[in-house]
Amino acid sequence: MNTIPAIRRWLETAFTEPPFLLNEQYFFDKRNRQFFSIFITDYFLCDPASGEGITDMPYSPEELAVLKERMDRLEEKSADLLYVPRLTVAQRTDMIRLFLNEQGLPGDEELDNITKAVNGRSNLDVGAALLPEMRAGWQRFSNNYLHQVIDAFCTHHHIDLASCSVWTDEKAISIQLNTRN
Repeated sequence: MNTIPAIRRWLETAFTEPPFLLNEQYFFDKRNRQFFSIFITDYFLCDPASGEGITDMPYSPEELAVLKERMDRLEEKSADLLYVPRLTVAQRTDMIRLFLNEQGLPGDEELDNITKAVNGRSNLDVGAALLPEMRAGWQRFSNNYLHQVIDAFCTHHHIDLASCSVWTDEKAISIQLNTRN
């Protein structure tokens, strides 16, 4: 079982992934009390025709069966699977505005500059858009903010992180597609 700090880090990643990025989606399985993600490449791996001949399979046969079963349940819109949402661009903008207000900055010009740099295409990496003396404060603020978002999500869905785990969080694969045939 993962530690609560490790699960929180996983959830921070899930919530701060760019909202328009489609390569990975995050979920919670109520039956197993497990957080898990599905990479876009996982769909190829679970398709018997596409998955044949992959030599660097990131999953054991048992893990692949669990993944396929969860994908089937997602397709059926199972109530036991919760989507872990990403912060929207509006939520990110509000978060930055709160931070700037906390810093005593008027906000509009700074907010415009930062939101142009952080428009949903990054994982809330606004450090480069801030003055150097503000970066540590942003890190503390964003960590606290994200912990509140995580706590609200868990409270709303009756999730006790102490009884949860993250499923196969150390996986990666790349697939080369041959389009010549």
